[in-house]
Amino acid sequence: MAAPLVPAVGALTALTASADVATGHQEPTWTQVTSPGTGPFRGLAAVSRKEAWVGGDNGELWRTTDGGAAWQDVAPPNSAGLGFRRIIPLGHGKVVLFSRGGVDDPDAAEPSLAAEIFISNYNGRTWLLSFVTADTAAVYDCLDMFAAGPPGPAPRAPVDR
Repeated sequence: MAAPLVPAVGALTALTASADVATGHQEPTWTQVTSPGTGPFRGLAAVSRKEAWVGGDNGELWRTTDGGAAWQDVAPPNSAGLGFRRIIPLGHGKVVLFSRGGVDDPDAAEPSLAAEIFISNYNGRTWLLSFVTADTAAVYDCLDMFAAGPPGPAPRAPVDR
């Protein structure tokens, strides 16, 4: 069952282009749109003028298909506490989602969480957990994927022990 669309709260700022009627020249402009959830948001994937994904701390992942008027909660099950930093829409409904692992505050009371990679073939309606690091102290800084070909790199920051 798909998650319901919810009215958005907060604000995101989007870069769009508008054409000068006289010249036809396009100039970028910033437009503020409402954003979902509680944030903070650290991952953004703008697919088109209408479709975008935002991911954040505490396992939040949201998708809009109407330019931000409404957002659908598409987070994987049991993802509370994960920090989603990278969302990679590959087309045809396939999406790769990356949580960084570790903790943002090394003095925090909560334990570190493992970095995880999720894959959806249905625009976030269902998720498959594809990777979990065994080292919960590891922090993966970024991830890249390719629509065709081998998986991309996922470099990790050094771990002090």
